[in-house]
Formats: sequence, structure tokens, C-alpha cells
Amino acid sequence: MSKTFLVEIITPKGKLFSGLAQTLTSRSISGCLTILANHANFLTQLVPGSLKLKKEDGSVHEFFISESFLEVTKERSVVVAEKALDSHTMSFEDLKSAEGLYKAKVSRKKEEKEFVNQESNLKEHIKDMKMGSKERG
Repeated sequence: MSKTFLVEIITPKGKLFSGLAQTLTSRSISGCLTILANHANFLTQLVPGSLKLKKEDGSVHEFFISESFLEVTKERSVVVAEKALDSHTMSFEDLKSAEGLYKAKVSRKKEEKEFVNQESNLKEHIKDMKMGSKERG
């Protein structure tokens, strides 16, 4: 079994990265994940944030990605992202852009939490109304 696998990070501007890695670590909509060589095939959505590659020499190469898709096959892993920034070549403007991606993610999470709380409150009110009408009826 090979210890490394090909990783490609692709954006609308072109291929940002193509190289060998020992691991790929990021966060999907289901939680944290780490991909190793010869991983089972799958497709998942990645959430905005950090994507880290442990390279052949043991060094870590970090990228900041927007919402993305990750396709894993035995031969390679491909990340297709609307935006991706390479930590090795980031400018101050890129850093501000990464901050914006993170703030947007946090804002969405807050909105999702508020929606779930409101939905739960609504269900409780409906339940209370049904119980009240049964008691009167």
C-alpha cells in the first residue's frame, strides 16, 4: 500500500494545488475527516475553513476553502472549491478574504441555530394548543 496519494485543489481560476500527500484533513457537513492513501471512494461537501495536507516530507500545507466538494477515489482526492487560498502565498487581502469566509460561516451557523430554536418553540406551542383544545373538547 502506498503511503501517499495525489491531491488536487481546483477553483474556477484553475488548479491551485496538485501534489502528493500522506493525509488530507478538513471538515465536511458531517464533521471532521482525514483521508489516507487507498481510502474508500466517496463524495462529500466540505464546509468553509481550513484544509490541511500532510505532505510526503511530513510538512503541513494549509489552505482556506469556501464551501467545496471533495471526491475521493483510490487514485486521488479532488477538492472543487468556489474559492481557495494557499497559506504559503497569501497576501493581506487574501487574509481578509479568508476572514470573510469564516465570518460568513459563523453567521450561517447562528442563523441555523436560531431557526432550530424557533422551530422547536413553534412545535411546543402547537403541542400546547392541541392539548388545550383536547381538554376543552
